[in-house]
Amino acid sequence: MTFTQQIPSSPLATATSPKRSMLQRVVSSRSPYVALALLLISPLPLHADDRAVVRKVAPVYPEMAKRMHITGSVRVLTTVDASGEVVKVEGQGSNKILSGAAEDAVKHWKFAPGDGTATVTIQIDFNI
Repeated sequence: MTFTQQIPSSPLATATSPKRSMLQRVVSSRSPYVALALLLISPLPLHADDRAVVRKVAPVYPEMAKRMHITGSVRVLTTVDASGEVVKVEGQGSNKILSGAAEDAVKHWKFAPGDGTATVTIQIDFNI
């Protein structure tokens, strides 16, 4: 099993609404100071590189999944509070058995303390 962390992209990069498009045009046509100011005031969450993982708990490969030779990857969207505790996990995988095992493991992870709440995407691969 491997663990990888992925940092979500900026909301400005994936914006499709007319309001965001206008904002992108203003940022691109103005000085870099406008872009910096917008980044500082926007409510973006902290990213994975701001929080080191202090303790990882490996997921238990479900016995039923082993018997049925079920493999795959599960992304776990994890919310971490200021103290480094995991407060919310949401598995994003196609298989409910593997997703449940990944969520159960990540609930016990511990991250380094930080200034606020961080959202981290963790990928867990299940291979026999």
